[in-house]
Amino acid sequence: MKYAGQVKTPESFRDELAEVKGSKQELDLTTQLIKALTVKFFDLAEFHDVYEEHLQELIDAKVAGREIVAPPSKEAPPVINLMDALRKSMKQAISKSSGKSPRKRAQGLAPRRKSG
Repeated sequence: MKYAGQVKTPESFRDELAEVKGSKQELDLTTQLIKALTVKFFDLAEFHDVYEEHLQELIDAKVAGREIVAPPSKEAPPVINLMDALRKSMKQAISKSSGKSPRKRAQGLAPRRKSG
C-alpha cells in the first residue's frame, strides 16, 4: 500500500507503459475484479504511514544517544496460493455486491455456445 505522498499520477509514467495483449478470459477476469473491488470514494490521506513514523522515532532515539533494542522476531506467516486467495476474494466481493450467488453470476459471464 502506498500513502498519499508516495502516489504518482498516471500521467507521470504513461510513456513507460508497454502495449500488452491479453486473452479474452484474462480481460474478463480483470474487468470483473476491478468492478467488484471499486469503491465510490477512497481518500489516501485517511491512512498514516506508521512504518515511517516508527522509523523516525528510532532515528530520533539514536541521535539522542539512547540504545536501540530490536523487538523479538515474529514467526513467518504461512505461504498461501495466490490464485486460491483471488478466487475466494472474488466470490466474497461478488456475493456482497449482488444478490446472485457467485456461480450464477459466473454463468451469466460465460461465453454462450452456438448450437448446431
